[in-house]
Order: sequence, then C-alpha cells, then structure tokens
Amino acid sequence: MPLILAQEFAQNAEAGTEFALVATDPGVYEDIPAWCRMHGHQIVSTDEREHVIRITIRLFQK
Repeated sequence: MPLILAQEFAQNAEAGTEFALVATDPGVYEDIPAWCRMHGHQIVSTDEREHVIRITIRLFQK
C-alpha cells in the first residue's frame, strides 16, 4: 500500500517536490528505492524509530 500511495501522490505533484512516506512495512526498504530508480526520483533520507519508517523522497519527473 505505501508504494501505491507514493505513486498516487507523485502523479499530482510538481517535479522537485519533497514528501515523506511513513510506513510500518519493512518491505518499503526494497520497494521504494526500486520505484525511485524506475521513475527517476531520489531518496533524500530514511529513518526508523520504534518500527515506524520515514522515507523522504524528491520527485524529479512524472
């Protein structure tokens, strides 16, 4: 579900927009970087506290 939400957000956002994806599913550690590579986006930071993962992403293209 986090990947679907990120994709939906990216479709309506401007290039250069940064947003934070917050999830508890450890699968985002693999899914989100792969999605970023495929779509030309950049991971700005990744943080995990008390099993909550926060990944900040910068969009570069739609």
